[in-house]
Parts: sequence; structure tokens; C-alpha cells
Amino acid sequence: MRASLLPQFLLAPYTSPANFLQPPVTPGCEAGSIQISRTWQVLGPFQIGTREAEWGADPLKYHGGFQNIPFNATATFKSSLATNGIVNWSVAQFSPYIDKSGSGTITIGFNSTIVDWDFLRSIYGWSGTQFQAWARGSLLVCPGPSQRKSKAVGSDIRVPVNLHISPVLEYFLDKKPYYGGDMYGYRRAPAVPHLTPGVNYTLDIRITHDIRAFGGGMPPALEVFVEISMGEDGMGLVAEPKKAVVPDIVMGMIAGEGWASLPVRNERFKDWIEILKVASVRSGTDIHQQDAKAPVQLAPGQSRPLVFRITKVPFNATSIELLIQYRLRDSDEISNLLTLLALTTVQSLFDTHIFTYRHPSGIVSYAALRPPSQNATCPASPDKKIPILLSLHGAGVDVHWDLAKEAYKEMPNLCAWLLFPQGVTLWSGDDWHLWGWADVEAAIFAIPHWIRSIGWSRQSVDTHKLVVTGHSNGGQGTWYALTHNSDKIIAAIPLSGYLSIPAYVPYHMWHEADAKKIGLVLAAMNPYRHELLVENCVGTPVMQGHGQLDDNVPAFHSRRMRLLSSEAGLDTDYIEFPGRAHWWDGVMTDGDIPSFLNYYIDAKPEIPVLPSAFRIVIANPADMGARGGIIVEQLHVYDQIGKIDVERKGELWEIKTQNIRKWRFGPPRPGLGQPKSVIIDNQPFASLDDTKYAFKMSNGRWTKVDCAPLLYERTADQMGALDAIFQTKSGFQIVLPTIGQRKSYHEALAVEISRNLFQYYGADSVIISEESGLCSQGNYILLNLTNSTMCEPGITVEFPVTIFGDTLSIKNKYGRNKTYSAQPGLGAIFLKPVGEHSLAIVIWGVDEEGLRGAARLLPLRTGVGQPNLIVIGREAGWKGVGGVMAMAMFDSEWKIQDGFF
Repeated sequence: MRASLLPQFLLAPYTSPANFLQPPVTPGCEAGSIQISRTWQVLGPFQIGTREAEWGADPLKYHGGFQNIPFNATATFKSSLATNGIVNWSVAQFSPYIDKSGSGTITIGFNSTIVDWDFLRSIYGWSGTQFQAWARGSLLVCPGPSQRKSKAVGSDIRVPVNLHISPVLEYFLDKKPYYGGDMYGYRRAPAVPHLTPGVNYTLDIRITHDIRAFGGGMPPALEVFVEISMGEDGMGLVAEPKKAVVPDIVMGMIAGEGWASLPVRNERFKDWIEILKVASVRSGTDIHQQDAKAPVQLAPGQSRPLVFRITKVPFNATSIELLIQYRLRDSDEISNLLTLLALTTVQSLFDTHIFTYRHPSGIVSYAALRPPSQNATCPASPDKKIPILLSLHGAGVDVHWDLAKEAYKEMPNLCAWLLFPQGVTLWSGDDWHLWGWADVEAAIFAIPHWIRSIGWSRQSVDTHKLVVTGHSNGGQGTWYALTHNSDKIIAAIPLSGYLSIPAYVPYHMWHEADAKKIGLVLAAMNPYRHELLVENCVGTPVMQGHGQLDDNVPAFHSRRMRLLSSEAGLDTDYIEFPGRAHWWDGVMTDGDIPSFLNYYIDAKPEIPVLPSAFRIVIANPADMGARGGIIVEQLHVYDQIGKIDVERKGELWEIKTQNIRKWRFGPPRPGLGQPKSVIIDNQPFASLDDTKYAFKMSNGRWTKVDCAPLLYERTADQMGALDAIFQTKSGFQIVLPTIGQRKSYHEALAVEISRNLFQYYGADSVIISEESGLCSQGNYILLNLTNSTMCEPGITVEFPVTIFGDTLSIKNKYGRNKTYSAQPGLGAIFLKPVGEHSLAIVIWGVDEEGLRGAARLLPLRTGVGQPNLIVIGREAGWKGVGGVMAMAMFDSEWKIQDGFF
């Protein structure tokens, strides 16, 4: 959670005239500048649960949606938060930035005459102080001299405008929906509408106060940042050099393999752009473009990361000047764009610096690395393999900052490689889970490349030995590492970490829903619920630390995890720092932390041997590493946790399973070895020398089978909830229907999805048409492609979801069908296999409303809990999960065992 935002004022009921929204075209309206109305109309507050907005759950949808509700000073609306159960319109003031046209802030909060926040908090805790509301203002692009003539104002002249609005999830511009927004203030990918100068545009913004993101200050209020700027007037390609990812230059050398990326954006109204070449302008600098043979395609309004590699720079270089050659699609005219990338120089090889590498999805990410110092407490020989001290940052932190780089300045001579991965974004993508942990592993395995590229001849690195620590969200990430990758961890120090998102700010205030639906939502979050997986920590030394006065992540979380660990058989070392809050200088090395680190890095840098009896708990085999050398490949059902109990009796292991369908032995855990025989659920197996097979449950009996999955089975890359899509091994492909079946909103939605993937994950995506037949190793997002067989190798198994025309049918594994016939707002989103290892999310709707309603459930934020299949109707708009028509998880054969229908 970030620090609480203090309200500048709180809203009272509205008492003024309503003719204030339109900003006038005044003499001070400088040509090309943007004016925003000073006074905004606000309607709220209304109830909202933690991370519930993705499901709809907007009470004003019941009335047709805020964008369709005209202002009426005397109108009242029912609200379960407000005194007497009703709210009225109120007003908020826009505070413009003095030096920046079209930018400023609005603070939205509601005083005690509207809501008794203290009482709600006393009963429901933080959950009771979250709220949602809507705010309405307007904007105007000031016309130039020629446009001020009566004929020009309001004409078809359009100019591109960049919209950065945060922290919000959705808004409407003249009733056109924009979903995704920028909840974390990344400012990586703006929306790019084209507006007519001299015309007032209505801007409706949905406010969703989220305690985890914005803090629990009282009374609750949210500061919204509105930044609207003019777009590019030229050929339409824009680069964002301040958002570029580049390596540091260390003693004149490129840190790592030199991977770099530059965000670029197409601001054309209708034309696609093709980037043909990226090169250096200056001699002495060498640039190599990724996949130089294929142009980089950008749809109108789309942002993408342009990937290239820096292989040579002059010794004293402080910048790189890039030349980008591009053209409009179907045009032979080539244009040039010049941009300058700043380089950071580091004087010593032993100082903490930034190096870059490729994320498994193909994008460029970065980490801060501190090699072992010249005075490190171990021999400076390449024969000496030393562990990695992996330090995971909290939410909103950039490892470029000194705050991160200097966290271990009090321990300069550790015999370890000190690694601070970014996790791609300031929020580590998905809280250090599928996307974020893939970045951690990429950073770890990039260290040997750094060693070779720099010419390092001192200590080498053991990439399979980690001491893991982290603070806040990084403390939570440390628990994730412990519960999912214990065979690589020497010891761990989670500091001020939380148990799980549902335990952080409970889901009390979600709209009412059937218990089975809520169960599926929570089951989809099982991999995030460390409190359920704590038994995987047993056998690994753990020191916990927490500030006693922490009002950001309360110490209850560490106290609870200490108790659960003890009940599981692990007694953690525990420090509760008296008088300390959430963060303080020196938090990473306070108290007994240095002695703990020194012991497990210097004195005992070994993976500990597991006890003779241990348990493995699995929520999702896809993100679960080996434990005790055992790798679980499949569960029977995925809305329930699986377990394996192991008792080692010399060379014989007795194994008991729950909800396990397939497992195998992987590389043995250090010091543990593997048995020569096993008894699995009372079935004996001998002669285990050959590890090329797995054990699989079939018809109630365990059998030896080949490790390779059958063609109709889910592979590891396809498992999990809806967020399994982030296990992609290349960029995403967003696939449009064929031109004959395409609607105008399909392309707009494709660009919106691409923007959201780039905004929230830094992910790259290509927008293509089904006719192209392009196939890649990456995952797919299919828009209204209901029965597409793109890239499939002739799989004949019947998929349980079929769509014919405007009718959707679902069949469970027992052959029972449930059919959903056409109705306004009907939509669906579900996983589907593509080929043997890739995955698609199908987004379908009978109309634009249904398609957009389904698309908003594409995973962007953690804690939403989307299972594998969701069918929505119009009622989800105001009921949230309660209005969902169907939900289910697929099993290991892509069948539906159970669900809500």
C-alpha cells in the first residue's frame, strides 16, 4: 500500500447552480492549449468491495449508467453508505497546474454529514471506508486562429490528444467508454482520442477508492490526476524516451547484454504505422533491432515497446541518439524520427547499477545488481560459486531509486550477489507472481550473461541458491518465493508483508452473490493466499520482521503467519520493532537481520535438508516449483488445493495424495536425493532410476506414464485461473474477426486491450486479423472469434464451450448442457488451448455492451479472482459477481467438472 493521500477538502451536498461545466473559449485560451472545467459535478458515494470494480458493481448502471444521467440538483439516489440511505449531487473543484495547460487534480471525498465513516470503520474496518463515485467535467481544445472563424469551430478538423487520468479504472469521453485507465499512475500508455478544437467534450470519471493502493487515511478521499496534452502534429509516430529501459554504462562497458526498449505510439486517426528500422545516428554506437526483417506494426492509438540491443557505445557516452525510420501502411514514403536516450554512467564495477535482460514474454526488463565487493568475505576466484541475495521491493518502488540501491549500505561486504529485480513495473506486475516471478527468474539467469559481458573474473554465481528478502509487497513476494520455490531457497526474511489480498482488506463489501460464485472467485486466488500454502515453508529458516506501529500493513499479518508457521511445524525467528511504522531508514538491515544474513550467506550457504516427513501444498502447478524434488504437473480439479504428504524411510518414500492427478520426480533437492522405491496411496513402485516418466492417477489407480502430456490435456503453460494468460512465451497477439464480420468497436477494443497490457504489465502485443493466420509461441486474445481453429494442430477433443450465432452453450463432463440465448449485454470470457502449449482468452459478446463487459474481466489487477470461464449479463453492471450468469474452472482435460450455471 502507498502512503495515504490527504484530502484538500471534503464534499458537502450540492447547493449551487449547474451552468458551470463548459469551459468558455476566452481570449486567454491559447491556440493548441486545453481548458478543463474548474467545477465538477459529483455523484456518490456508493458501496464498493476490494478489487470489485472489474466485475461491474456500479449501482448507477441500474439507472442506465452515469454517462446517461443528467444533472439534477434535487435528484436523490439510494446508497448503502450514506446517512438515511440516499445521496445527492455535489461539486468538486479542479485545481490546475500553474505551468501546464490541461493538467491538474480533483480531490474526491465526502464529509461526515453524508457518511459516518468512523462508525463504518468501527464495524467493517478498512472495507467500510472504500467507496465509489462518479465525477463529471468537460474539456476543450482551444482553436487556432484559423479555427476561430465561425466556419471552422465545430468542423471535422480533429487533433490527437493524450489522456492520462489516474488513479482511475474507467471513464467516458462524450459517452465513449475507455476502460483500464491507469490505477497506479504509470503514465506509460495514454488514450489518444482525436477531438475537434472549439468543441466542449464531457468527461465522466469513475472514482474507486482502494485502500491497498491509496491508504487508509480518515476520512477517506482520493486525489485524481487529470493530465491532457496535445498529441503529435506530424506523421503521428511519438517516442517516449523518458520511459525507455536502458542499461547503465559501467566503467565504459554496457551492463549485461545491452537490451533496451523505447515506448512508441501511433497518434494517427486512421492510419497504421510500420517501423522499418532503428539505428544510431552517431559513430561509435552500434544498435541492433530485434526481428529487423519484420516491420513493427502499430494500430491507430496503439503504444508498444520497441526492442533493440545496444552492442557498442563510446567510452564517455552519456546519451544515444536514435533514428527511427517508419512509414504509413500501404505507403512508400519513409519518414524519420530522431530521439535521444540518456545513459547513466557508473564509475565502479562494484557499485550498484542497472542491467537489462529479456523477460520470457520478449519485452526488456531491468534489475539493480551489486556484485560482491573487493572486500567480500570470500575468495575472489571464479571457482567460488556464491549465492544470490534477492531483495524484492514494495509497491510503487523503482529500483533505479537510491532508496532501493542503498538498502544494504550497512552491509557492503556480503559474500553474495545482491539483486534487486524490478518485476517489470513499480507494482512488480502481478505482485511478484506469474508475471513478476518470471521477471525474477529472468534477472537471476541474466547474471551469468553479465559476468561474461563485463569480463568479471572474480566470484561466480550459483543461480540455484537464493537468500530471499523483501519489504511490504516485497515481503509478500518473499512469502510467495517460500511457498512456491523452496528447493532453491537457503533462508528468507519477509519484512512487513501481508498474508494475501483478501486478508489485507477483506471482501465484506462486495455485492451479494451466491456462495458458489464467491467460492470460485476465492479459489481463483488460491495461489495468492500464502496462509493456505504455509506448509511449503517448513524446512527453510525464516526470520520475520514488522514495525509494531505499522498502519499500512498491520503487524497482525506477520503475527498470524508466525502462528500458522508454528502450527505447520516451522518456528520462525520474529522481530517486532517497537515504535516503528511501515518504513524507516535501515529497515532492511535493522535488529538481528545482519547476523541472520551473514550466517546463511557466509557460514551456512546451503539449501537446508527437509525433515523426514514433509508436505507439499499446490494451488496451481504452473507456478509451483519443486519441493523435495517432487514436481506436481496436474490436479484433478483447479478450484481446490492439492496436497502430497511424504514420509521418508531411507530409500523408501511413502506418499499420500489429495486432489493430485499427475506428478513426477525432478532434480533432487540438495542433500535429499531420491528414493529407490515409493508407495503412493498404498500402491508400491520400485526401480525409480529412470526419471523420464511420471505418475498419473487413472480410474482410481496410479500408473507410470510418459512425462509428455497427451494432446488433449492442459500443459503447465496453460494452467491456472484466467491469469494463466500471463505465462506467455512471447508477445501477445490480439486477433480481430475477419473484415466481413468486424464491427467498428472491435478495433477500438483491440487497441484498448493492447494499451492496458502495456500500461499494467509493460507487455507487448500485436493486433492482427484472423485472415493472417499468424502463429507464434505467445498467447492470444481472440475478439469475437468463437470457434476459431487458428494455430491448432488438429485437436479433436470437444471443447465444452460452443457458440453458434448469438447463442452460447456450456457442457459439463457429465454431458449436461446449459444454453444462454441472445439478450442485450450477454458476453463471455474464457480460456482455450491454442496448439500444444499456447493459450488464448476468448472474449465474446452478442453486442458491444456484452463484449466490453466481458473484456473488462481480462486480468489487469490482482485480487479480482477470475476463474477460467465467466458468462455475464447486463445485471453484472450493477450486481457485480451477483449478476454473473455462469462461472467455472476447467480440469486437466479441458472439461468442466462443476461450476455455477
